[in-house]
Amino acid sequence: MALPDGSRASRAQVDAVNITWGWTARIVRTGEAALLLSDHGFHVEASPLLRCMLEHAIALRWVVDKRGSAAQALLRDRANGYSRFQAAQHSGWRLEGEAAELLERAIAVETDDDTRIEDRHLATLHRAQTYGLMNLYQAWLIETWSTHATFVSAEPYFNVDDDAAKARLRRVPEWEVNSVPGGVAITLHSALACYESMVPEAFAGRLEDAANEFERIMT
Repeated sequence: MALPDGSRASRAQVDAVNITWGWTARIVRTGEAALLLSDHGFHVEASPLLRCMLEHAIALRWVVDKRGSAAQALLRDRANGYSRFQAAQHSGWRLEGEAAELLERAIAVETDDDTRIEDRHLATLHRAQTYGLMNLYQAWLIETWSTHATFVSAEPYFNVDDDAAKARLRRVPEWEVNSVPGGVAITLHSALACYESMVPEAFAGRLEDAANEFERIMT
């Protein structure tokens, strides 16, 4: 990229391109990992990977739209996360030496005040609402329920017989529907469409062909 100056705002534009590429690569490889699990009978356990893909795909639309402003919001969010990690060291193990210095520098990041309006889009719900991605958000909610330590995450491994007041426990879940391939395909296509809006020459019309094929399958 040819930058107009060496300002923080200009550097953030480069960060936005890097983030777009990094998130797209993460979505692609995470999808490959989810399919590997699915192919070996671990489609229930692939849920955290689907959740990761969905969250990144929703966020990608925001970064492609807001570019440098979004990148600065993400830098602040990273600094906040590192700050919480630093605070946790008071009752846990501690970084020392160069690692501790790097952590301090990451926490002390400086950003432009006029980009703070984008901090609201650090939340997945707000990103989905702004960019009309509530269908992906609904899927993200389902995967979130089943991947955190909740009642839902335990359900695949037992079956309750209310009449007999008994439960049958299972080590391997007995789920007949494997939705992993479909979820991977839809989420990946959404992500690549975002990437193409940042890099128009990326796929030379192939995504449109894929969208038409999806529509044919769904109907």
